[in-house]
Order: sequence, then C-alpha cells, then structure tokens
Amino acid sequence: MAIKNIEIQDGTGNIYYPHTDASIVKFGDSNANETLSEISMYTPVQDFLSFLNSNDSILLPSGTFILNQPLVASVLKNKKIKGYGKGRTVLKFVGNFNCFDFTDFGYANRFEMSDLTIEVDTTNSNSAIYLFANTSYIKNIKIKNVEIRCKDKAIGLYTGIKLLATNNQGIYKNEFDNIEIYYPNNGIVLRSEATNSGANVGWITFNLFNNPFVEGYSAYGIAIDDDTTVNVQTSDNHFVNPRILDFNNTTTVRTALKLGGVWNTFENLSEFNDGTTGKNYSLELVAPYGSLGGKWNYIKNGHLEGVIKNKQYLFNHNIDTYLIERDNASDTTVSKEKIKYEPSNSDITYYVMNGGNDDNSGLSNDADNALASINGVLKKLPNKIDNNIIIKVADGTYSESVYVTGYNGKGSITIIGNTLTPANVNVVLVSVYQNSIKVIVQGVTATTTSANAFTALYTPAEFVLCTATASTTTYSGLYASYGAIVHVASCTFSNKANAISSKYGAIVTSEVNGGSGNTNNLNASYGGTICKAGSQPGGTIVEATSYGGVIR
Repeated sequence: MAIKNIEIQDGTGNIYYPHTDASIVKFGDSNANETLSEISMYTPVQDFLSFLNSNDSILLPSGTFILNQPLVASVLKNKKIKGYGKGRTVLKFVGNFNCFDFTDFGYANRFEMSDLTIEVDTTNSNSAIYLFANTSYIKNIKIKNVEIRCKDKAIGLYTGIKLLATNNQGIYKNEFDNIEIYYPNNGIVLRSEATNSGANVGWITFNLFNNPFVEGYSAYGIAIDDDTTVNVQTSDNHFVNPRILDFNNTTTVRTALKLGGVWNTFENLSEFNDGTTGKNYSLELVAPYGSLGGKWNYIKNGHLEGVIKNKQYLFNHNIDTYLIERDNASDTTVSKEKIKYEPSNSDITYYVMNGGNDDNSGLSNDADNALASINGVLKKLPNKIDNNIIIKVADGTYSESVYVTGYNGKGSITIIGNTLTPANVNVVLVSVYQNSIKVIVQGVTATTTSANAFTALYTPAEFVLCTATASTTTYSGLYASYGAIVHVASCTFSNKANAISSKYGAIVTSEVNGGSGNTNNLNASYGGTICKAGSQPGGTIVEATSYGGVIR
C-alpha cells in the first residue's frame, strides 16, 4: 500500500510538517513559528484523491483545512484518508451541502477514513457523512475515530450520519467505529424509502455502529425512520455501546431513539436526559407498518432517561434496560426502575368496530378504545406469540383485505365476527400465510370478486361459519396451497370457480359446508388433498382432481 503525504511549506520554504517525499506541496504565507491554521485545502485534497491509485492513502497533518465543496463518491472510491487525531486534523466544510457524499458509491468499492474532525457550518442543514443508494448498492465503507461538530461545538442544523436507500438499492456491511457527533439536529439517521408508487423500496441492513456518541441533538439522537407507507426494509443493523446525551436546553421536543424497522439491536444503550428545559423522549416507538415494520427490535441492557412516546407499542419489541421516565433533568420526583418488555404469555382480547381508531389500544369494547380495523390489531402484535390473541369484530363493513402473516410461537390468533349472522361482518378478503401458529377465522363474510375469498398458504388455519357468495368465474371461496393444513366447517361458498380448492400439497378437511352455483364444488390438484365429512357445497362439477390431487 502506497502512502502519499502532503508537505506544507510557507512561501520561503519553511516546512510546517516534517519533510517527506510528499506528492503535493502546499505553499502558504505564514512563518514557520506560527501554528498551521485554516489553510484552504479543497483543490489539492480533491485533486489528490483523484490522482491516487486504488488502495492508496492520504495522510493529513495536524491543522484546519477549509473545503468549500463536498468530497464525492467518484474521488473517494478505493481511497483511504487518515489524520493525526480528532481535534488535530480538522476538515472544515464551508457551505450547505453533504460533506462526504457517497451517493451510489457501489458495492465493489472501498473507502476508509480515520483520526480526524469534520467541522460543518452552523447553517448547514445537510449531512456530514451521507450514504445514498439510488442506482447502486453501497458497501465497504469504514469510518473510525472521527469527530463531527460545528466550530466550538455550537448548535447546528446538520445531520451527523445519514443512510438513505430507495429504488430497490441497498446499504449494507458498512462500519462506523468511535464516531462522536456534537450538537446536531439529528445524530444518526437510517431511512428506507420507495419509488414508483411504493413498488421499488430501498433497504438498509447489517451495518455496524461501534461506540457511537451523540451529544446535544435538537431533533433525534438516533432514528430508524422508514417510509411507513411501504413494507419495512431497515433491519439487522447493530449498535454496540451507543451513548446519547441530551444537553440541549431549548424548549423543543427531542427524541433520543426513534425505533422503526425490525430486528435492529442496541446493546448497552446509554441515554442521559440532562437538558433542563423542553421535553426529551428516551424512546419514540413507531406504529407497526407493512408486515414487520416497527416490531421486534432489541434493546439489551443500558440506561434510558426520558418519556416513552407511544408506549402501547412497547410489547412489539424486546426491551431489557433501566428507565428514569421524566420530561427533563429539572424533574427530580422520579426513580430509576428496571423495565422488561417481551411478548406476553397472557391471553389478550382486542376489539374492532366502525367508529374506532387504529391509534387506540383496542382493549375495550367502546369507540374510545376499540380499533377501526382488523389489520390495525395485527400491526400491534409481535411476531412471536406464545398466548392466545382474540380479535372480536363488531357488525359492520370493513373495507380492508386482511393479511395474517409471519407469526410464530406457541399461541394462536382467532378472529371472531358474527357467528350467528356472518353477513353482518364484511371484509374484502382474508389471507393467512407463512405462520407456524394456528389462525382461526369465524363468522366473517368476504366480498371480493377479484381474488380468492379465503386463502391459506404455508400455514395451519381454520375457517368456521364464514361466507363468500359474490360471483366470480376465476377464483375460489377457499383456496389452500403450499402445504397448508386447513379445517373448514359450516361455511357457505357460492358462485365461485371452486367452492374449495386444495393445491400443492395442502390438506383440507371440509366438514358440513354449503353453497351453490359453483363451477367445481371441490377441486384438488398438484398433490393437494381434500377430506370430506358431511355435506359439501353444490355446483356443476361435484369433484375435480388433476395432477395427483386427491378427494376422499
């Protein structure tokens, strides 16, 4: 590995930095006895990085070097920058831009930086270190022993480190060690977004933050801040020994940790609320989104000081830490307590009704507490369920497609509508898939004509006293596939291509079901099995089998 050094001389040749075989000489007009200070270095640093070969290094001496433009990915690829320590080698960025801009850096490239300070303007509202994956993955960036601040640690508008991914691109396997961030607006932000009306989602995963330190944030210390209109893509990032200090004495509301995403780990998290005014949230818990978002993050050991926002979502995560819950350090009436949240082993009943609100707890059967949708309940649930979850749905029409997916454990989920009059509880469809626990649906009517009314894939499921009679010549009343094990009883399926269909190794027990006007009453194909007990739905073809399907 070649190491290129910068030699700094004054106009008469006095050497500021010990003489080497430097590749660049920077001339100044100071004398040799003065301290090297604020020498404009943008052009030589940028040009020098472009000049370096792959895996070459630039060793910057002590001093403050002014840069008036960003350092961009094209010149940072496969380079290494090393200073002489935090506070000794200072890169001072003048202007409002992303200082180190790794936009579309690429997964085959590498970059390393260590032992220096990044200083930003107090008016800079961009990021000191910015990773943006839009047309290319970003991987193999290692940043170590770096301090980020405004001059004299003044309060700034900047974000210390931001990882942003979109358009099916990803940011992964990057490492940030011993990064100190002082008085930013946001310390560290991880965010995945979608383009093309939500079809192309970016992803951020397996990034490592060792000993990150954020002091005096104005908005967020650390934020996992996904676009919640799409499925989660920020997962499995690991924060080891993160320290977050609220020393900001403004009247603003601050949040130490915003917890979106899934399976992100915070080990030995220390958060101190030493601001004397305003309000500090130690945790802001995001309402679950997509199939997994806002769930199953892990806080292991540590200390939190501040109010918890959206406490109703605590049980979605695994949290084991100490908590002092207070607005700010002026509140001395609270005591320290150990908190531990994990999936409950007690049975829980949720209530859904027209006029409810998905922001409610769902734990009481009235409009002030009930939820507005079945999916609203499912988003509150952890993925591991060791208890029995009961969802009671009041009479009404719910314009939602219900998807029950991704649950495991020793418990069960039961959705109960009106078992006497199923037509009084209407949804678009119910799809149950990829669960290891049993899902039971009772007393519900599915109204769709453009999909299967009730579906079970890769899951154990039971459908009882359910109805689907809207006419379609393409889809089934019940469709079971891919190894699902299903019991269907006392249901009515009419006017379908198949009243009950079993495919690809699914096993369906059909017990005393009715209906009429179907093309096929029962249809088993591709190794699917239907076991009959009692009356069966009516139609043109009583039983259809093909490709190894069995009806018996």
